[in-house]
Amino acid sequence: MSAIHHHIDANLASPELSPQQLMRQFHLSRPTLYRLFEASGGVMNEIRNRRLRRCFADIIDPAHQHRRLADIAYAWGFNDEAGFSRAFRRAFGLSPRDARRAASDGLPAIGDDASGIGPGPRDQALDRWIRHLRAL
Repeated sequence: MSAIHHHIDANLASPELSPQQLMRQFHLSRPTLYRLFEASGGVMNEIRNRRLRRCFADIIDPAHQHRRLADIAYAWGFNDEAGFSRAFRRAFGLSPRDARRAASDGLPAIGDDASGIGPGPRDQALDRWIRHLRAL
């Protein structure tokens, strides 16, 4: 699973990232792949959630404040701006625009590790930041 998660994280921006691509890459059958991701709601749910976390990190990053929200979404593999916005709101409880606004209003930074890959201090800080935003 670790190798699969690493591969997903390394290829989040790729439009070719899909269950079929993972099955080929790791020589897995469809039922095996889906069984591995059953606890996280399925493989596509896992990919979407990881993409959303990357988008969130870019949206609140001051270095990306000049980028359009749609451009960030497209860069991380989303191909529908409205669908991205709905998924973002479901995942984080606020719109991408509200997240950017909160970040520009001076909420604390979320961490130093710019990679945003996998669990670690940045993910924990991001989780705290999102909880803080939801409490507002």
